[in-house]
Amino acid sequence: MSHSDGTGEGLVAAFFSRIGWPLTVGKGEEDVFARKVHELKQQHLRRMLRGGQVPLRQDVQRVLRDAIAGGAVVALLAETASAPDEDVVGSCLSQVDADLAPSLRVYTAGLHRAPDEEGEDGGADADGRLPAGDGVGAFRAAAARVQQQAAEAFVARLAQDAPSGAARVGVAASLQNAAARRLTPEWFGAIAATLGVPASRCLVVASGGSVVAAAAQAGMVAAAVPRQGAQYATYDAAVAKFEGFGPGYATWPRLKSLLTSTAAQRGARR
Repeated sequence: MSHSDGTGEGLVAAFFSRIGWPLTVGKGEEDVFARKVHELKQQHLRRMLRGGQVPLRQDVQRVLRDAIAGGAVVALLAETASAPDEDVVGSCLSQVDADLAPSLRVYTAGLHRAPDEEGEDGGADADGRLPAGDGVGAFRAAAARVQQQAAEAFVARLAQDAPSGAARVGVAASLQNAAARRLTPEWFGAIAATLGVPASRCLVVASGGSVVAAAAQAGMVAAAVPRQGAQYATYDAAVAKFEGFGPGYATWPRLKSLLTSTAAQRGARR
């Protein structure tokens, strides 16, 4: 998948380019086929998330609990382009122990777009205004705003019964790479600012290579825990790579030690 452009459609295209396209896909029809497969994958993932069929990684709750008990501020980053943020956040928090969920801060990226929202943003200018008579563009822009507002409202409801400041949502389209729907270092920098700590004191644990890279470029310490089935993936920007969570893998004491030692090494080089 190293030749993918990082988008969902790009990953599908890279996959079939490697194993061979179905015989029913004619020359020049690859992009349309990849887009359709990606749309079907999104629909299936959304059904799985809403049905509670995407479990948390084993022992991840233990890591979260130990980190919070140790005084760390822990945040959940919903940054996939494959499903709406509210579905991802809802699935995760529904599986977290009731006493643990209120202590998690939540940040959404708004990278997902529904199939009918793909493509141009409708030609909006820098202030979000649309050209007169651009009905299709206006509809797409309005749909995107509604989706983003829904994600913000969902997380806001989580915070109502939680301790003050326990749950927050950080969304800024200008801090994203909209073309490739990837997070940028600026997005992570904004998170560090809301946490009130230097980026160098933040540890990001992720499975996506682009997420790890963006966090590292923001000055954070990034560790990788690859998705199941992708253990051989390489992460040039990660300071460490673990096969999973729990004893023998990524535990809070090991992650904390990693953060402390990396920060000390960086400080010594200055």
